[in-house]
Amino acid sequence: SKRTRPWWWFAIPAVAAGVIAVVIFMPSSRVGPLQLTDEVVQSDTKVRGPSRHLGDVVRATATQGGPNRVIWVYHNDALILACPGTARCRSSDHSMTVEFTLNLLGEYVIVALASQSAIPAPKGTYDLDVAMLRDIAAPEIKPFSVH
Repeated sequence: SKRTRPWWWFAIPAVAAGVIAVVIFMPSSRVGPLQLTDEVVQSDTKVRGPSRHLGDVVRATATQGGPNRVIWVYHNDALILACPGTARCRSSDHSMTVEFTLNLLGEYVIVALASQSAIPAPKGTYDLDVAMLRDIAAPEIKPFSVH
């Protein structure tokens, strides 16, 4: 005699296959660690190497790390550029980019942070702003000099 199985017995493999398909094809919500890159994209000097010169155009890009990103640029410890907040900032789901010209001699620092939560506006000085960011997460910091 043949035993009949209840209807839900056949639903179990179908549900399991559906769950597996969702897990496999669902985009990953995991985000990698913040990465800050900077490069000279335009220069009038013929000198190669890591040095920066007056008039160079620098591109800074922060990728990954979380949905909320900032890039702040300081010259001699004073904030000169904040992204978001200027038309020079470009954002996507996974990155933020800004280009700026080195108009002044001295010390520059590019600071980037990414977070799951909102990031407060900068106060305007390097020490205060980095202390505030460190309360949220570890910022990426790239200093360089223009002589």
